[in-house]
Amino acid sequence: MAIKPATIEASLSFFPKPYALVFAQHYTTKWQTDRILKDETDWFRFNFNTKEQLLQALLNPEDKLREVKEYFVREAAAKTFKHLVANKFVVGFDARRGYTVDALDKRHLKLLAKTPEAGLYPQEPDAGPAK
Repeated sequence: MAIKPATIEASLSFFPKPYALVFAQHYTTKWQTDRILKDETDWFRFNFNTKEQLLQALLNPEDKLREVKEYFVREAAAKTFKHLVANKFVVGFDARRGYTVDALDKRHLKLLAKTPEAGLYPQEPDAGPAK
């Protein structure tokens, strides 16, 4: 399972609630696979009022994942007519930062919930030397 820090390379609109789960699909052309087309980025987000609601969504994401997958498959199919290909998929908790994942499934979302950036779990203090 590959999860790497990444930047969401698009301008996403204002988030009306304090917590969000953001999915972004970046595209390139078939001929220039190293240049992300920021204007062609598709994104989907779920907004939450509390940290507990976000955590629940990450731990039991089946319905949300189905909705996101259906949306991105539909959008990617439409973009093939413009000769665009999906290049990078990013999942994050805000409009700028996230993680690339190699599969959109429950296991990856559980790992994302454990990242310090998510702020969902208290971080353990650094272990000091034994006395």
